[in-house]
Amino acid sequence: MSRIQKNILAKTSLLFLLFLLCFAANGAKVYATDMNTVSTRLRITQVFLSDDKPVPDDKMFVYELSPLEFDIPMPDDTAGNVYRLMIEGTQSMETAELVFNHAGIYKYKLMVSESNNTDDYEYDDREYTIEVYVRNTNDGHLSVPEFIIRNQSGSKSEELTFSYALKNIEGDPTGSSDPTVPSTGKPDDGDDGGGGETVLTGQDIQRIFFVAALSIFSFFILLIAKRRKDEEEEIESNISANR
Repeated sequence: MSRIQKNILAKTSLLFLLFLLCFAANGAKVYATDMNTVSTRLRITQVFLSDDKPVPDDKMFVYELSPLEFDIPMPDDTAGNVYRLMIEGTQSMETAELVFNHAGIYKYKLMVSESNNTDDYEYDDREYTIEVYVRNTNDGHLSVPEFIIRNQSGSKSEELTFSYALKNIEGDPTGSSDPTVPSTGKPDDGDDGGGGETVLTGQDIQRIFFVAALSIFSFFILLIAKRRKDEEEEIESNISANR
């Protein structure tokens, strides 16, 4: 192998190493090699409670969905990393689709927008944390997303419900009259749902790439050192032969 070919090999190896290190440093969430996608929507229920007065059907509140992790899927029409949904009257509405390309655990926060005018109502400041689980199935596809919903006290909730009552109405504005909304399947506490492959976190992927890059770097350093030693020995041999 000529000196030029060796220099080309060394430079190519260093460029490959830099690529691996940059990929790992960016924290890319690579959970699966299969590129199929799955999607889901979040259903939000708004309830107005009233004992003796008509329930308003034109009162609107805005809700905000925001990511709790960097660079995770958000619905279309997200602005400033916040997705907003307006709901009018007592009803349930769904967000735009959340589309997932990789298995993983995705965390979001849902709350009532502070921009709402709630002068006439007891304000429901409930805040939810939503964990979306997407898994690799045994046949190499992505599973149907599963949810764990927790309120601001950390307790599990079956649904995303916000309740309001006129301020002159006595009673608990978050009483038990909330309608039941079909909820998406959720793994139980202490169980990640079972089945499929183990979900890798972004930190796990970074460590794997770092170790791989370090191993490749060490291999090429040793290879270059050995070739330099061989060259030196060859030069010494030539010098001795010409004396």
